[in-house]
Amino acid sequence: MSTSDERRRNTRVHFEATIDLSSGKKIFSGCKTQDLSLKGVFIHNVVDLQEGDICDLILHLSGGTDINLSMKGVVQRITNTGVGVHFTETDLDSFSHLRKIIYYNSENPDIIDESY
Repeated sequence: MSTSDERRRNTRVHFEATIDLSSGKKIFSGCKTQDLSLKGVFIHNVVDLQEGDICDLILHLSGGTDINLSMKGVVQRITNTGVGVHFTETDLDSFSHLRKIIYYNSENPDIIDESY
């Protein structure tokens, strides 16, 4: 396994949350995430998009308080179960929350700083 594969595996965490995705006139609300990293997310049940499509994302975190993370991204991978989106832009607050999610759900949180 190459170093990039290992890094991806170590920094991508299984994380189920609700996410909204919009790309042009296409809107997908209430979709579920499968996994998440500092650089992207895999989203179930998103169809009719193409690799390279630009999208806006809102990740809904629930718990003691409801928090919404806003990101912009590009569709990088399409499967028969959903799409992988690479983040191209994240505001500072959203990135901070995203980093904490990855840190607390990672098997090896120390590698997070090395991969970004």
